[in-house]
Amino acid sequence: MKTMADAMEALGESRSALFDAIDDLPDEVRDDERWYGEWTVKDIVCHIAAWEESFSLALEATAADGIFERPAIHEDAGAFNERTSHAYHFADWEDAEDFLDESRQLLMSAMLDCITLAPEIQATLADELTIEAAHEA
Repeated sequence: MKTMADAMEALGESRSALFDAIDDLPDEVRDDERWYGEWTVKDIVCHIAAWEESFSLALEATAADGIFERPAIHEDAGAFNERTSHAYHFADWEDAEDFLDESRQLLMSAMLDCITLAPEIQATLADELTIEAAHEA
């Protein structure tokens, strides 16, 4: 059974891999090349940060009442992706990196708040989070 510590480790590894991959990209690829349709690398980074921010809220609620409900973003991922893509499209790289750092701090703090939950709830949360860590990588 996975634990929150397992999920935190997986997210840490995926974050390192993400930053390594971004750092290895030439500026023109990082800034101009399109991925997954019309997304720049910066759009993808902001998408990850927005997901982490949203999932942090779900974890905080779970820590408070012991009941996990998947974030609403999972109900219509396409709409969420569209909103985040447009909302952060004009952010510069410094803003995108700040948003990513802040969202990761929120997520890790919310995960720590869930450490005392029952093992089966932690396992459910850890499964959700490690799936997303794989998605991030």
